[in-house]
Amino acid sequence: MDINIIGRNLGITDRFREYATEKSEKVSHLAERAISFEIKISRHNEKLGSQNGDDRVELTLVGPKAVVRSEATGQDKYAAFDIALGKLLERVRRAKDRRKVHRGQHRPTSLREASTDGFSSVGLAAAPVAVLDQVRTGSTPAVSDELTFIADTGRKVHCLDTKTGQPFWTHEAAGDFWASPLLADGKVYIGTRKGNFLVFAASREKKLLAEINLPRPISATATAANGTLYVATMDRIYALQAGARSEPAK
Repeated sequence: MDINIIGRNLGITDRFREYATEKSEKVSHLAERAISFEIKISRHNEKLGSQNGDDRVELTLVGPKAVVRSEATGQDKYAAFDIALGKLLERVRRAKDRRKVHRGQHRPTSLREASTDGFSSVGLAAAPVAVLDQVRTGSTPAVSDELTFIADTGRKVHCLDTKTGQPFWTHEAAGDFWASPLLADGKVYIGTRKGNFLVFAASREKKLLAEINLPRPISATATAANGTLYVATMDRIYALQAGARSEPAK
């Protein structure tokens, strides 16, 4: 699939090209027969001569028999691209589901249908009581295709097999977890109410890559965007980026 990135009224940086190209892999995986994918970015200034304004992204996916389009507007081109890409992927998925039904294949099982027979038709089974008791939590798990990471109310982080619920490892922290784990870039990030920010490798083997001690409690889930990790304590927000230098707080 050919990827063409076009900019109008703004320049396209190498960083954005790499970001958009990497994200576009989701399109090629979902639409294997796609011919081309066009990404058009434009900036609309609020007033003539102003440097401020929203960025608009228009996506066009050309296939052998159909063309799928989406568009979105955001405060920057990264945000607009993510929104537009989400719309386009959803439209491609719906089109694929319609073709399956048209060709006589089974349509996707609805949640209501799956729940009537205890989810046996979709291959789900209840986890053992011992596992559920071990990972009781008030936070949201971070889930990938293979691994699930959960922080419980007993100051522990667990790594489980997503499909079977089999535990792989557990790490006991020094403080309580109010935040949920963040899974990004092959790593798991989570902070404690004692101010410890933990970074694990997202793997079956426990690898604590870093532990940063911040002066205030961490209650919010970390957020990653555009190559930057944001960590909020009770009174400050920290932006962490590879190669960046820290500046004294004012």
